[in-house]
Amino acid sequence: MLAVALVAGVNMTASRRERARELAARDRVDATLFAAAGEAHDHAFEVTLLVVNHGSSAITVNAGRRVEPPLYDATPVEDRVVGPGVTEQLAVPFRARCPGQPEEPDRRLKLVVPIAPASGRVRDVSASLDPTMMWDLSRRACGYLRADEAAVPSVRDVTATHYTVRFKMLLANVSGRPFVLSNVTSPGLALSVLGGAPLAVAPHSDVDLAVAVALPACSRLPAPGPRGAGGLQFATIVLDLRDDTGAVQSKQFLPNADLSAALAGLRARICPGSLQAPSRTRPRGFGS
Repeated sequence: MLAVALVAGVNMTASRRERARELAARDRVDATLFAAAGEAHDHAFEVTLLVVNHGSSAITVNAGRRVEPPLYDATPVEDRVVGPGVTEQLAVPFRARCPGQPEEPDRRLKLVVPIAPASGRVRDVSASLDPTMMWDLSRRACGYLRADEAAVPSVRDVTATHYTVRFKMLLANVSGRPFVLSNVTSPGLALSVLGGAPLAVAPHSDVDLAVAVALPACSRLPAPGPRGAGGLQFATIVLDLRDDTGAVQSKQFLPNADLSAALAGLRARICPGSLQAPSRTRPRGFGS
């Protein structure tokens, strides 16, 4: 009887230990979080979160997600189940604190995410947040864009004569702050705007520009190819912009196919052969 009782006791102890190991395994959260780049919207933005489940059972990423310190307001979203050995991509939305312009944080930030393993016991897991990224997303969501970010040019109505190319450019301001167009240039070309510059562009509005292009000297043209003199490709349009703080930025853009073809045609007419890349001659070997 004593032997039977001892065996039963040993089995019970072993069973309890096994049960404790099972519960511990079910209660373990073996996951890694990575906060990737985000996207800004109107008065809101979101950060992409990668959840890597290294465990052997599914985990539940709970809805309550927060930033520490609480400089940004995460919006509640639904729970999400991530299977074992699976990497899941989640969007974590935030409300932008507008209208006050956000201040660039000087402290470390972390995104705290409650995660429940198979046992259901919730544990907090965190991921580092790039403070510069968060500040940038917040200011974009609130409409605090730099002038080069706010300026959206588009080209239409391209015409060409032997010596001149003309086109219309609609310059839109997509931010809540004004900016001033101080100059329009292109490498090796002379651009003139009807009515002249500088030209103010009000918040959330646009201006229509009539632009004429001439080619004053073949020697000033950038070399053909993707990047010419000064690092700019031929036909690149450069807008010099000044925001309401006095800061100056430049925005570069390659125009549409019609204008690019017209400018290439102007170059070919005025400076024949200048669009051809210089040929590379191999040095002649000894005795050749």
